[in-house]
Amino acid sequence: MSVLAKVYRIAFYEDLFYASHAMSRQHAISALKASLKARQLNRLHLSLDLKMQALKLELVQIYASQLTDNLKTIKAFTPAENEQAVPHEALWVLQDA
Repeated sequence: MSVLAKVYRIAFYEDLFYASHAMSRQHAISALKASLKARQLNRLHLSLDLKMQALKLELVQIYASQLTDNLKTIKAFTPAENEQAVPHEALWVLQDA
């Protein structure tokens, strides 16, 4: 990672199916932060308008998922920040690489 960080900005994408489940998401974020020790992360929240939600679902439906049969709703592919979380994607960007 230190070699890549000299040339690229390093980010961790938070949109896999696990992220739609609050407990799994929190466990994964805690593990990520622990693995990075004292390194700084900044979370970027990228809202999806209705057009982008429809496009994302269309793309997700291209392949069969071993994670969920629920490919019809954007909620299955939105990080579970809280109950009112709007459909979005998120990145955790490493700040001090």
